[in-house]
Amino acid sequence: MGEYAPLVQRLGGQVIEIAPDSPHHISPMDLQMNANDDESPLSMKADFLLSLCELIVGGREGLQPIEKTVIDRCVRLVYREMALGLETAKTPLLQDLYEELLKQPEPEARRVATALELYCTGSLNLFNHPTNVNLNSRVVCIVLKGLGENLRKIAMHTTNEFVTAAVNANHKAGIATWCYPAVGRGGRGRNGGRQMKFTNSPYETMMQQVPRYERPEPVKAPEGSRCHGCPYWRGIGCVTC
Repeated sequence: MGEYAPLVQRLGGQVIEIAPDSPHHISPMDLQMNANDDESPLSMKADFLLSLCELIVGGREGLQPIEKTVIDRCVRLVYREMALGLETAKTPLLQDLYEELLKQPEPEARRVATALELYCTGSLNLFNHPTNVNLNSRVVCIVLKGLGENLRKIAMHTTNEFVTAAVNANHKAGIATWCYPAVGRGGRGRNGGRQMKFTNSPYETMMQQVPRYERPEPVKAPEGSRCHGCPYWRGIGCVTC
């Protein structure tokens, strides 16, 4: 359990623990078709899933152009019924995207699907479940402490999308939202490795920096005065002056 969880519980808030043995689940495939009036929700979800697949596939060069095209095509296929507004439409799971990738003729699609397999039908299928939590409480704490390094990056990316959707929904309803990410400070983690960067926000970098005390510049006496050059001057003349 996270360090803020007891405080949130005492305040009557909701604690969402994302871990392999937790009953709480957040699906990266959640989509609200009427969430944003300015941009296409489907295009924004496709952009998010592209970045998620790039995080999962890994590598120095990331996703290749053909792989991005195939993923975008599959995203639109799995959300087709929701985009058409059909009553029978259901929110897809990550496995639906995985299975749609396997149907594509391009070998690049199979490469991406193979990378997703571990998180869909493999032992790390934590995010292949429907979302069963909400952010209706006044205070909510999302705990990722029980995750390993491989899942933690994906969890941070997914929960960031989940919280962003809630913030946008609150903003549309005229409700203010405050988010306090509890990221570690310091240039290196506990095991000597560099701190992971989960978002592109400059605030995360700022919060990870260790505060350093800087000694203020000494105030000197005005030049030409009797106290100029005196090491004991503190803003007023001393009795010896």
